[in-house]
Amino acid sequence: MNRVLWVDCLKGIAITLVVVGHCFDGLRWIYWFHMPLFFMLSGYLYKSKGDYFFYLQKKSQHLLLPYFSFLVLGSIIQVAIGMNQQSLLMFFARQIYGGAALRGWFAVFWFVTCLFLCQQAYHWLYIKFGSNNRLMAAIMAVSYLLAMVDTIFIKNPPLPWAINIVLMALPFYWIGHLLSKYSINMQKLLPVAIAVYVVTLVLSTHVNIPFSMKGGHYGIIGLNIIVALAGSLIVQQISQAIAYNKILCLVASEVGSASMIVMYLHQPVQMALESLSVHSLIRTVIAIAIPFLIYKLILKSDLARRFLLGETQTKVKQLA
Repeated sequence: MNRVLWVDCLKGIAITLVVVGHCFDGLRWIYWFHMPLFFMLSGYLYKSKGDYFFYLQKKSQHLLLPYFSFLVLGSIIQVAIGMNQQSLLMFFARQIYGGAALRGWFAVFWFVTCLFLCQQAYHWLYIKFGSNNRLMAAIMAVSYLLAMVDTIFIKNPPLPWAINIVLMALPFYWIGHLLSKYSINMQKLLPVAIAVYVVTLVLSTHVNIPFSMKGGHYGIIGLNIIVALAGSLIVQQISQAIAYNKILCLVASEVGSASMIVMYLHQPVQMALESLSVHSLIRTVIAIAIPFLIYKLILKSDLARRFLLGETQTKVKQLA
């Protein structure tokens, strides 16, 4: 099966789950795995080609340029229409600080800077120690334990650009890379993953099982990573099944190709609809559809593709 095809399907399902989680109250079980899934998917697509500075330049173009473009555009719009209820100095200080300090339209932007920092950290580690699997495993274990120390004892004060969340993101990124590097087929573990998730759902009716990467609330040590892996495996297997259906695959992969634009723009859309008391299901559909249409418009402009999609000039010329 075409690897890119099911990956785009997975992106489509994953970003849909993000929008659903924001439009429907009470679906906390989605948060157990949907952001770890994105980090694992990014790790799955990781390529170690190029030295550190080339990789830094490439990812800065691909992630940070669209991040700042949408941050600046959204901030200007909010200031222009008088949405922010705080001083301009405080507002722009919060926007620059980023990470978990971002609110409202920009609440999901923490993921971009966290992913960027996670990629840079992993690339450096892989260049230095990638040939030693045991050492890499030990480093990821330490990263995970430090993340748990952070959330349990330090209570995770929000740091600029969600730097502290990188500690939890790194192990998921590494797992995704391992699955790709060694072509590991996890299909046989699907029944176990389903059982784990069902048991956790039942348990959650009696015990609070929090997990919020943005908030740095990682819940129960050990269980958090197991449930995240279980949920991610279930969705990954669903995406592979969908890839065999032409219509479902087309829909999911099209949404997947626009996943970053949907991520940036779904909150303003769904929050505006929420203020009008629009039903959650309708909000979800529109909050995906409008950013998707905007994505299609962006593709028509070289300049927009460069600043809003992070495409290099070379790639833009190839697409033209």
